[in-house]
Amino acid sequence: MCKNKKLSIEKASHQPTTGKCAICFEEFPLEELEEFDGELRCLSCLEAETIICCHCGRRIWIDENAGSSSVPLCERCFDNHYTTCTDCDRVLHR
Repeated sequence: MCKNKKLSIEKASHQPTTGKCAICFEEFPLEELEEFDGELRCLSCLEAETIICCHCGRRIWIDENAGSSSVPLCERCFDNHYTTCTDCDRVLHR
C-alpha cells in the first residue's frame, strides 16, 4: 500500500512545468501561459493576436472582431446587442 502512494507522488512530480507558446514557440513556465483556442499561448502573443469582447468579456482573435478597434465585440454580442450606423459606421449599442 505504501508502495502505491510513493508511485503516485513520483508520477505527480513528473508533470511538465513548462510549455511552448503555439504562436512564438518560446518555452515558458506553465503559469505564464494561457490556454486559448485549444492551445497554450504566452501573454505577449495573446496581447498581440487577441482582444477581449467589451460586452461579454470573451477573448477572440483580433481578425474576428465584429465591432471596432474602440469597441471590440465577438460576433454573437455584435449580432445580439449592437448595430452599425449607416452614416458614420460607428458601432452602437441597441
